[in-house]
Amino acid sequence: MEGAEPAHWKKLSPEADFLDISDYARPLAHRVVAVLRDRPVSVLTVTSGFLAVGVAAAALVAQGSYPAWLAAVVLIQIKNLLDAVDGSLARARNTPSRVGRFYDSFCDFIVGAALFSALGYLLGRDAGLSAVPITLAAFLSVLLQNSLYCHHTVAHRLATGGDTTSQLDERHSTDGDNDWRLRFLYRAYVLIYAWQDEIASRTDNGPAVAKRPAGFLVALSLLGLGTQLLGLCLFLAAAQPALYLWFVLGPMNLYALVLIVWRRLNAREENE
Repeated sequence: MEGAEPAHWKKLSPEADFLDISDYARPLAHRVVAVLRDRPVSVLTVTSGFLAVGVAAAALVAQGSYPAWLAAVVLIQIKNLLDAVDGSLARARNTPSRVGRFYDSFCDFIVGAALFSALGYLLGRDAGLSAVPITLAAFLSVLLQNSLYCHHTVAHRLATGGDTTSQLDERHSTDGDNDWRLRFLYRAYVLIYAWQDEIASRTDNGPAVAKRPAGFLVALSLLGLGTQLLGLCLFLAAAQPALYLWFVLGPMNLYALVLIVWRRLNAREENE
């Protein structure tokens, strides 16, 4: 298949698609998928690959030298690419699975925790124990910001006939619970993410499953995981990795609040 990728490789139909800034690695990911699709490389192996690369990047961040930070930037972008490959590969093979969906989220959390632990370690060398609450608050902020992004993009996909592997409320997703992997990953997801999904849902006063305006989704995409990692890479390249924590706590939380207000005002107008 030369030229444009088949529509089913994507999460959204062409009619419902929007410029997802956080998904900037997707075009390159589709090229990788075209190579891997007919080769004996499992989707879970790709996901495990981005887990390993992401944890290695965190170790480089903690190492504390500028060359190590530049190497971490490269690894973080490889992680981001592989994170785009696994889902697209599953869709290209028509094999999306709940195991893969929850494993991807589990690995994202582990990588995020490792990266923020490394940032906290760097901050702690100067700030001492005060680095612990600062780092924890920044990590929780990133999780909630990304959950806000996921809430609205999943709702948009479900309302427009897109990919249904992810659901708005995963707490009642028990299909396939005879698979021990799914049982473990599902329980891990509920423990890690269910409270975030609930908060994201409570910020929205509009219909849960409904098409979102394209402009809102484009603005929201700055809270996606891809752009969050890109932001970290920019601070690493500027030799100011610990400053990223304050960027998350200040400007990014304020930006998320603006988007919440925007959505609530628009939803109120739609309801009227």
